[in-house]
Amino acid sequence: MELVLKDLTKEYGSKVALDHVNLTFRAGVYGILGPNGAGKSTMMNLLTDNLKRTAGTITYDGTDILELGQAFRGKVGYMPQQQGMYEEFTARHFLQYMAGLKGLAPREARRQSDELLGVVNLHENKDQRIRSFSGGMKQRVMLAQALLGDPEVLILDEPTAGLDPEERIRIRNYISQIAGNKIVMIATHVVSDIEGIAGEVLLLSEGKVLIKGSVPELVASIRGKVSEGMIEESKLPELQQQYRISNVFHAGEGKLRVRIIGDCPPEGFAPEDSHTGLEEVYLYYLNQSL
Repeated sequence: MELVLKDLTKEYGSKVALDHVNLTFRAGVYGILGPNGAGKSTMMNLLTDNLKRTAGTITYDGTDILELGQAFRGKVGYMPQQQGMYEEFTARHFLQYMAGLKGLAPREARRQSDELLGVVNLHENKDQRIRSFSGGMKQRVMLAQALLGDPEVLILDEPTAGLDPEERIRIRNYISQIAGNKIVMIATHVVSDIEGIAGEVLLLSEGKVLIKGSVPELVASIRGKVSEGMIEESKLPELQQQYRISNVFHAGEGKLRVRIIGDCPPEGFAPEDSHTGLEEVYLYYLNQSL
């Protein structure tokens, strides 16, 4: 399976939300990182044909998804950022309803609905009305509906928003487990959601791909760009105006050990690449795009 974006562009009047994006997706997990307004949700909505593209193509195994139509949509599981559910339905009823819309036979719809409610840890709540659910519980219902029908392409927009740490880990592990035979795209601005499970990470800003690669490749790309040094506590506000700061440690006696990201560190700071992670990659490239 291969999903290809070629010169994909979306404009809203004079605003360019996605700017000639070229990407190829094959089976595996892809993390799509970027701040709010970077173009992540626009890309997701173009991939699911919820938006009309301005220019460019999206092909699946060589055929444009607009030509494939329902045949492609039947291969896609989508979890949108905004929750939209029939709140008077129970969780089980909602999933069975969505399964019917996806063309599953009633018996299979019941089986998958019960199985997926277990996956997202809602089996005990399956007969409660959705209106009684917390935001995090609704988020898990939305993830379950995206998984109905065993889709080949799974598109998740901020899938762990509102989940507690234990549930975030549970969902991440499940996504990693099923990703061997699917294209899984996770759009998020939470680095920890994808750092450990994504085979490739794309960093978007202002509708453009700034950089992409595996986590080790991206970390290697900022070698020498992370530095540490000691400063007086009173100097921190001034430093924050000039540099991206990833960590601040109290060192006692009114001093701080500060970890910064940038090409030209201040005097007294030395390169410190140990423990560099994806979060610092994000901060470095985002700063370059501003």
